[in-house]
Amino acid sequence: MTTSGRRRFGMRASLVRNLIVLVLLTCGAILTVTIVEAYRSVSRLSGALIARATDQTEAQLESFFGRVENELLVARDWGRAGMLELSDSDFLNSLFMSSLRQRTPVSSLMIADTLGQEYMLLRDVDSFVSRGVSPQTMGDRASWSRWRDHETLVEEWAENLGYDPRVRPWYQGAMGTAGEAEIHWTDPYIFFTTKDPGITASVRWSPASEPGATHVLGFDVLLLDISRFTSSLDVSENGVAIVLTEDGKVLGLPRHDRFVQTDSLKAAVLTPVGELGFPALAGAVSEWRGSGAGTAEAVRFRSDEARWWAGFRPYPLGGDRNLWIAVVLPESDLLADINSQRNRIILITLIALALAILTAVLLDRAMMRRINTAVSEALQLGQYTLETKLGQGGMGAVYRARHAMLRRPTAVKLLRSEFAADKSALARFEREVQLTSQLTSSNTIEIFDYGRTSEDIFYYAMEYIEGVDLQDLVDRYGPMPPGRVIFVLAQVCGSLHEAHARGLVHRDIKPSNIMLCQRGVDYDVVKVLDFGLVKDVKDDQDVSITVADGDSVTGTPLYLSPEAIKSEELDGRADLYALGAVGYFLLSGRIVFEASSPMVAMAKHLQEEPVRLAEWVDGVPDDLEAVILSCLAKDRDMRPDDAQQLAEMLTACQSAGEWDNVAARRWWQEHGGEVFLQSADKAESIATADGAMTVDLNLRTDR
Repeated sequence: MTTSGRRRFGMRASLVRNLIVLVLLTCGAILTVTIVEAYRSVSRLSGALIARATDQTEAQLESFFGRVENELLVARDWGRAGMLELSDSDFLNSLFMSSLRQRTPVSSLMIADTLGQEYMLLRDVDSFVSRGVSPQTMGDRASWSRWRDHETLVEEWAENLGYDPRVRPWYQGAMGTAGEAEIHWTDPYIFFTTKDPGITASVRWSPASEPGATHVLGFDVLLLDISRFTSSLDVSENGVAIVLTEDGKVLGLPRHDRFVQTDSLKAAVLTPVGELGFPALAGAVSEWRGSGAGTAEAVRFRSDEARWWAGFRPYPLGGDRNLWIAVVLPESDLLADINSQRNRIILITLIALALAILTAVLLDRAMMRRINTAVSEALQLGQYTLETKLGQGGMGAVYRARHAMLRRPTAVKLLRSEFAADKSALARFEREVQLTSQLTSSNTIEIFDYGRTSEDIFYYAMEYIEGVDLQDLVDRYGPMPPGRVIFVLAQVCGSLHEAHARGLVHRDIKPSNIMLCQRGVDYDVVKVLDFGLVKDVKDDQDVSITVADGDSVTGTPLYLSPEAIKSEELDGRADLYALGAVGYFLLSGRIVFEASSPMVAMAKHLQEEPVRLAEWVDGVPDDLEAVILSCLAKDRDMRPDDAQQLAEMLTACQSAGEWDNVAARRWWQEHGGEVFLQSADKAESIATADGAMTVDLNLRTDR
């Protein structure tokens, strides 16, 4: 070997030796620091895990109880307004059955007055049970009735109950509060009728029509949702979270295989923590109480020869009543994580260089294989290739697609996989396509085809619309001028007129289901989307592919007509009500009724009159406002007779000629590029590495 060769070999050997020494020294330093810091980290990590689980549980409790309190105060305000008359049980049934049907934690409600009269409504499995008590007129007897809905009475009966609501804790607690704004919560208990663990919230008010009288409203609240959350909360491998009453009964159960089924949850809720069969939990509570039952610091204790950490935090429930959130985890969970992390660091340090080189080679080969596979699959496509995800609905997703032969852009809607085995869901999906495909209006989305893919996924193909929906349009650019609103709403009327003439009610007219686009030399062309909630009133068939619960109110609460909220038979005038709400939004930039929850929104649609548009925006002509408000009439007989009449009323307005295709073209020339760019940004690209999805028309369902 030459001198230069020996020099090069020596330099390489020196570099390798120095690299090995450097790696060993680094590993040794990392190992030393990791071991020293491991034991210091236990306390910090336990505190962090306990705080995280406690924050999650506190947020869940806030959402759970806060929703109940909000709805209770809304109902109290109805009482202040004179809506909750104990003598009008039919109205109370129609008002509260809709809210109880929403599957809130509230299972029943009671209204009582100082004379001992009471109205009670209980949600049963498939019906509602109502009870009336009036000592002055009925003595000790109580009248009962069972209802399928507020219009369908199933049975009635009476019995000697000897029941006085004024001695119940929920009534006495509300009467003892400082004022009408304060909510009283009872101690948790087992409900007498259903045997479910629960708690009652109550509030009082003095009706304006009855000076000196006081009414109390109570909500019975089921507690199982709290245990469903805590029993599924992942604190650590063996850590758990619970919720306790002040006397040590368990409201929120810990994570364990025993607490999976609903029956096991019911049996265990409100069990004293010492009888639950978890020694570590009982030990944590004992240690915490021994340290003062108020410390915010994590406490360390021993149970069954093992070290544990626990943290407690109060959750105020009104007045001086608290619930307690407790998080308990074994120290071994923390050490296992730290030791695992230490071993991973050492292993990664030792093999980092070799792994980097190997990963680069493998990634290069893998990427080439995936590219070759994608190219190969792209050459073997069937009729449609999915390119970009456009949106996600209740039972399906919509993708932009490309037809292999025609090369035209197409939108394809796919039924979600979890519904593929549901025959009723498939029937609704197919029925939506069949009903929508009957419509030929240029302002209604056009259906090209439907069937199933080679992977047995149901789909339908429709025209692809590149534009902006009215919700996004107003959110970005503000309220629309009156002339443009008329121009748009008249086109929507054209789509609805054809649908209504065929006996179809859309039932989900709202700004996000109405798009504006460009078609050739025509601008501001309207397309009405998503007939997924359509109802065929001629065949009396309900085709709801986005609402699976038949007991739920169908549609969007912010745009629901009063008759839809009350589950009455619908006709095309329900769509005209929603279209009036859309027009109100387009002119003012505000929804008709601002609301903090769906229940409040539906109540306002039933009871309140819209605020005049002049309160929100200037320049809305009186004749156009009158047309919009006529659509929003509570009594459908006071609305326009049909969509065609509404279109004629709109085009007769003074502002009808202020917006035309020329004005629309100028707007699109100024804003169209921005609209298309923002629409493209909303799309979510699907992973092409998994291969394009092929829609094979040879396997489609026969129509």
